[in-house]
Amino acid sequence: MKTLKKKSPNTTKRVKKTTMNFQHNLIVLISTLNFINLNFKKYTQKNILYLLNKNLERNKQKLIKLKTLQNYLYILEKKFKVTLNYCKHLGKNSGSETYYKLKYEKEKCYLIINTYFKEKIINKINEFTQRIKKFNQINSSVKWECINNTNNIYKYKEYRNIHKNSKKTTNNEIIKKYLSKCNFKTEIPALIMNLKTTNSTKIYHLRNLKHIENDLKEIDPKKIEKHISNVIKENINNPGYLCKFFRNSGYKRIIHKIKEPEKKYKNKNEILKKILEEKIKELEKEQYKKEDLEKFFGKTYEIYKIKPHFIIEHKKYPDLEKLVKRAKTEIPKIQDKMVRQKSIKNNIFSILLEQLRHKVDNDKLIPTLKKFIENEPDLKYSKVFDNSYYNNLIKIVS
Repeated sequence: MKTLKKKSPNTTKRVKKTTMNFQHNLIVLISTLNFINLNFKKYTQKNILYLLNKNLERNKQKLIKLKTLQNYLYILEKKFKVTLNYCKHLGKNSGSETYYKLKYEKEKCYLIINTYFKEKIINKINEFTQRIKKFNQINSSVKWECINNTNNIYKYKEYRNIHKNSKKTTNNEIIKKYLSKCNFKTEIPALIMNLKTTNSTKIYHLRNLKHIENDLKEIDPKKIEKHISNVIKENINNPGYLCKFFRNSGYKRIIHKIKEPEKKYKNKNEILKKILEEKIKELEKEQYKKEDLEKFFGKTYEIYKIKPHFIIEHKKYPDLEKLVKRAKTEIPKIQDKMVRQKSIKNNIFSILLEQLRHKVDNDKLIPTLKKFIENEPDLKYSKVFDNSYYNNLIKIVS
């Protein structure tokens, strides 16, 4: 018969000591740095690591590697601001220079580290107490209460309603975040949010909408709204109908419908022409001359022949807006032009009158001057200063 070896009653499981104490390691590192700076003029990181591990071994702690030592040194400088770290690479096969100077005395460095960790513990406790104060929720499990009692049933139902409402609020917040990230062009998201469905189906609808908008970047958002808003209303609880990745979905059909009128314009240059023509019509309504607008936008067409996407994708690029602003500044309005022409006529009339007053009588001069100015198509100040108008008038009067 086999005999079972009984364990002695005094034997107990040995509790392991803490293997890695971050705070203690930093303090040991400071003491090693102080020792090295006093005894060695020049040293490397490997020398520091050797001495530090010896100290840790003496304290029966886990040894560390070079990478962890480098992290400790970085933390002492940047976080605790206790050391000044000097490290310079000397080039290929030349190694590097290192020196770690303590800013304060050894004891003061210990104090700084210890206070930091004490404050950390105190802050954790304070945060915990604040959380307890804020927490006013009823406990999830209703204890030692009879369900048949009317008061207890009322309490339980009230709790359940509160819990449901909190879930709803969190879901709405998730959808709002999703909307802010997507940057939709159309106003369909407002329609989707008002649908009487679950939040998950709303998110599916919003995803489908974003896929459609990405595929129809060149088309106006109003056209997209006309086609898609009715489709979403018809398929409230079936968001898969507009899903891009389903084979039998209506995604491709809808995009084909919206793109049909745009297929007439095969090339991008034709689309560019169409956009510029529309802009000419818009500016013409604002009382700008058609001939001047055609000249201006004709030049722009020649410039943007090579790169039409800058004007076609006018929501992405600001080129079209800048061109319209430039056209408004350079091209004068029809009313302004009429006022300018009148002022030029009056100024030239007064200049010529003063020049010829002494040579010709006013009775003859004034009617001839009026006829002369009305018959001239383009009045210019340069011809006044050249005396070309003056000479022509003298010939007419004589």
